[in-house]
Order: sequence, then structure tokens, then C-alpha cells
Amino acid sequence: MNYIASKRAKYLGKYSALTLVAMVFLFPVWLVFINSLKRDTEIYVNLFGLPKAFQFVNYADAWINGKFHMYYMNSIVITAASVGFILVFATLSAFALSRRDLIGKKLINVLFIIGITVPVQVSLMPLFVLVKDMGLYNSMIGVVLIFIAFRIAFATFIVTGFIEGIPVELEEAATIDGANSFSLFTRIILPLCKSSISAVAIFNLVFVWNNFWFPLIFLSSQSKKTLPVGLLSFMGEETTAFGKLFAGIMILTLPVMIVYLLLQKHFVQGVTAGAVKG
Repeated sequence: MNYIASKRAKYLGKYSALTLVAMVFLFPVWLVFINSLKRDTEIYVNLFGLPKAFQFVNYADAWINGKFHMYYMNSIVITAASVGFILVFATLSAFALSRRDLIGKKLINVLFIIGITVPVQVSLMPLFVLVKDMGLYNSMIGVVLIFIAFRIAFATFIVTGFIEGIPVELEEAATIDGANSFSLFTRIILPLCKSSISAVAIFNLVFVWNNFWFPLIFLSSQSKKTLPVGLLSFMGEETTAFGKLFAGIMILTLPVMIVYLLLQKHFVQGVTAGAVKG
């Protein structure tokens, strides 16, 4: 009985701690949500209280008058293209670096590591000049290329570590059966890397979707702005429409939360697998 009681107390303490941590992380989301349903005057009076009357009109104003329907599509296009190309290039690069004897392989790995460590702020000015000289300023293609360039090193580094943990014997057996490099990559490597690819996809999706600086600096047309930049439309020099601003933040946050919930299992497996194999 003492053993059962101690075990129950142990589980109770663990889940109580996890519940407390979850509440700490979810409290800002809850605060934004309840304030997105208030009038601005209510927000000024009581930031933490529940709304007296639910103002769903804030979402309608943000979506229509705030042009979030347009920013939403821009964000989807830029994020889908960026993350898609990052995954394609990263998996191909990781397969080559981990399974092929390339000339200058160590140098390539060092360059990838340097690419991870370079701060974004340091490269903004030369990058702006480069993009303008290439004729890609105010182009969504230019922004996509920038995201790919900045995130491919990180993605390749993660996937390479995972592929190196896959037994070489699997590929040797497939090679004996007549599989070529393309078949090895598509039929052996990719299915086994599903969890790590999902983790990389979520990391990059969050980075691209929430990124504020690149669309702000490299896109000048209002019709090409993304959701994070669109939030500025509710902030004036003297006043801020906090109700619409919080509604816009919820619209910005919801897709990332949905994608994470759908890929949560693979995400956790990808992160923990890399930690165990390392």
C-alpha cells in the first residue's frame, strides 16, 4: 500500500508540475484571445478580465478592413514555397553529405555550420544591396530565396545527423537488389526520415510564418505584405486598435498551432531520435 501511495504521489507531483508549466505557456495565448473579443475601452480598463460582450466583429474587421485575407494568402504562398524547397534541398544535401564521399566534404560541413551561426542582422545591409542588384526587390520570389538561403544550413545539419544513424546495411541490401541512388533516397532514406523531416518542417514553418523583418525590408508593395507586417496597420502614431490587433495575432497564431498538433507525434519523435542517436 505504501508503494502504491508513493507511486501515486510521484505521478501526481509530476503531472501537477507539467500542468503548471502548460498553464504558464498557454496564459499569453489565453490573454490575447480574450482581449481579441473585447472593445478597446474594455482592454484599457481591465486587461485580464473576461469581455462583457463578445466582439467577434474584431475578427471581421481584421480580416476584411485590415486586408488580412490578402496578407493570409501571401503568407501561405511564401511559407509553402520556402519550407517546401528547404526540405527538398536539405534532404538531398543531407543524403549526399552522409552517404557519399564528396570532394571537400569537410569544408562543405564547415560552411553549413558557419551558415547556422551567422546572425541575420549582420547580413541585412549587404543582402539588401544584393537583392536589389539582382532585380528581386519587392518580389515574393526574392523573399523565398532569402528564406531558403538562411534556413537550408540548419535543416541540412539536422537531417544529416539523423541519416547518419540509419544502418548502412539497409542500403547495401537494397543495392544488391538493384536499387540505384534515387531509389535508395526515395524508398529507404525518406520513409525512415519522416519524423526528422517533420521536425525540420515545423521549425522552418514557424520561422518563415512569423518572420517580420524579411517581408518588411524586401517587400514594399502593400499587396505583397505578410501577416506579421500586416499587424502594423492597427498601430498608429497616437492610437492602437488593440481589439483588432489581438484578433490579428490570433489569426496569425492559429495555423501554426494546427500544424503542430497534426505533426506533434512526428515532431517529438524527430527531436528525441536525434538526441538519442547523438
